[in-house]
Amino acid sequence: MRDLPLTSLRALAAVHREGGVRAGARSLGVTHSTVSRQIRELERIYGVALVAPEGRGLVLTPEGASLADTASRAIGDLETAALRLRERRGRNTVTIATTASVAVRWLLPRLPLFHDAHPGIEVSILTEQRFVDPDGERVDLVVRQSREPRTTLAAEPLMDDTIFPVIAATHPDATRGLDRLPKGAALLHDRDPDTTWARWLEQYPAPDVDPALGPRFTSSDLVIRAAAAGLGYALARDRLVGEDVAAGLVTRPFGARSIPLGTAYWLIRADRPSASARSLDRVTEWIIEEATEHRSTLRLSAD
Repeated sequence: MRDLPLTSLRALAAVHREGGVRAGARSLGVTHSTVSRQIRELERIYGVALVAPEGRGLVLTPEGASLADTASRAIGDLETAALRLRERRGRNTVTIATTASVAVRWLLPRLPLFHDAHPGIEVSILTEQRFVDPDGERVDLVVRQSREPRTTLAAEPLMDDTIFPVIAATHPDATRGLDRLPKGAALLHDRDPDTTWARWLEQYPAPDVDPALGPRFTSSDLVIRAAAAGLGYALARDRLVGEDVAAGLVTRPFGARSIPLGTAYWLIRADRPSASARSLDRVTEWIIEEATEHRSTLRLSAD
């Protein structure tokens, strides 16, 4: 097998990532003619058109987009592996993998007090949208949102949750005393399968609202921020939005109405962690304590 044209594949991935040849070239610090030449070389090697003219520019063909997507993921894996070689993890370093929303909204706000109490233990956080098992080499603990743990390792139920709509405190509907979503309500969506508007409307019907309409966001954190910015209604998890409710950034327009999710988060520990048993035990105990003791100050019982 001939050597892979890695430089040309990197150029194609940059075009895909940046949305055009010129933008891709700028991100790589080369001329757009260099990137165009590298793409033509790929087309010669593989015998298929990877770009097609559109207006004054070029767009990726379906084959080009597929190859670029695969190349992007492979290059990302290589970069991660290279960075891992440079990292020096001590025995007192515990790495936790979770989603970006849980990291930003639940884990990070609690870390300063843990570091103050345990200055000798270093906690690193890795955000992964896709599910990963802790492997000890890179990840010692995983905190995941899901109905089931989806792992072959032992998973401990960590905490429950509820969902309810929120809007900006300055939103026109915030003081209307509504008992259901109004006609034409702007719905905001994220990728969390447990926080769909169809699920909410099944329990709290609003005949004039289409649950399929509205902009999509890639994370719960983003959709909550969009609601706080006044863009519409977000269906949010109490564990992730509770502090924003308490701070008055968003409000619950339907009061106590909510839907319980039951066990919604799991804690999974590597079979052979890299961290010392003492450090890992202490971080594990801390996470469980926070999940057990913390309650949003505005948590209300469901109807």
